[in-house]
Amino acid sequence: MPRPICRSMASSVRHAATTIAIEICRYRKRWYGPSVSTLYADAPLAASVDSRLLAAVVPLAVLSLAFVVYCLVDVYRTEVRYLPKWAWALICLASVPMGGIVYLIVGRDSK
Repeated sequence: MPRPICRSMASSVRHAATTIAIEICRYRKRWYGPSVSTLYADAPLAASVDSRLLAAVVPLAVLSLAFVVYCLVDVYRTEVRYLPKWAWALICLASVPMGGIVYLIVGRDSK
């Protein structure tokens, strides 16, 4: 049976983890400046999201939504191969953007 970890060792590990977490926070504040969450402590959750992250994610989300809408309209308007239309629509919705790419390459009728 393995020996249990002694309390002093557990407390030293806990102390080391706390020290590392504090140093990471100090490093982030030096590199990125004060975090948005400290500036707007009483603000809603949306205000605490980093603006650089939103600037990167929002265009990708809009492009993927536009691609899915294009694929769904194309499934509705054109003839499809290998699967029924509802299955291609489900594939396009379930796997963004790979489902739409597979539909355009494999499932779209070339007529």
